[in-house]
Amino acid sequence: MRTGLGLTPLLLAAVVIGCGGPAPIASPNDTVAQVGELAVPRSEFDLYLSLNLLPGDEGDAGGSEGLDRVKSRLLDALIDEKTLFVEAQRRGLSVSDFEIDAYLGTDVEDEPVVGSLSDNRRRHLVHQRMMVQKLQEAIANELPPADAGEVRAYIEQSRGRLVPRRRVRLRALRFESPDSATQVASRIHAGRMSFAEAVVNYETNPGQGVALDLSWDTLAPDVQQALDGLERGQVSRPVDFNGDTFLFQIDSWLTKPAQMDEELLRRAGIELERGRRRQASEELLLTLREKTPIRIHEERLTFRYKR
Repeated sequence: MRTGLGLTPLLLAAVVIGCGGPAPIASPNDTVAQVGELAVPRSEFDLYLSLNLLPGDEGDAGGSEGLDRVKSRLLDALIDEKTLFVEAQRRGLSVSDFEIDAYLGTDVEDEPVVGSLSDNRRRHLVHQRMMVQKLQEAIANELPPADAGEVRAYIEQSRGRLVPRRRVRLRALRFESPDSATQVASRIHAGRMSFAEAVVNYETNPGQGVALDLSWDTLAPDVQQALDGLERGQVSRPVDFNGDTFLFQIDSWLTKPAQMDEELLRRAGIELERGRRRQASEELLLTLREKTPIRIHEERLTFRYKR
């Protein structure tokens, strides 16, 4: 049984390739694989290798046996792409000349290998690429939307990776004594002095009071406790830190708790949707593999096929 890789991001970036115009017709001796009634000619597979076999792979693959394994998996991937293309045709999906023209004006021209192909061959490449993409979109559109419970469950499962880092922009003023800090803090909180005036009158070193962008995780627990809950422009109580006493003013929260919750929901929703689409595509591919006759002509390959 074949052990295809499925759809890796790199392979999706260079889907199926054939000659210009209609699907290429391979001579019997030039066919390296058969996907149902669709032949995969050697020239198509060679071009697929040139697009997906990265520079250095031949030297880093672990010798000839390792390189044979890499090429075998790429052949499996090409067959998978062909299988999806045939399914897209069966479903009646189509790509217009206008869509191909629009695509040729962007991505494909920037790909060195693809950009060197004839116009007809590039159009055939884009046609098959977009057919597979439309099939994936059709599969995704058949999925019911994820409900709030699924999103919350995904957040709890992946919170450590999804939670955005909280950041704050603040100003700090160091005092020679805790008593001085307490007196100034009282005057600021009573509205009799601004933080800027306190910096002018009490800074012990030039440059104090300059706003700094800091990650919340890098702040000491005592500083976090003094700052948590303060709004923009508000000044903390005196905080003892490393033997000195400080007052801190919040210049702005770069990521407020409410914003972090919103961002967490957004990230979780995107990741969950991607995962559900990927799973649906993989399940379809497994189903198609089971019902599609596939034959690999190992005797016509220039390497030893590894199952």
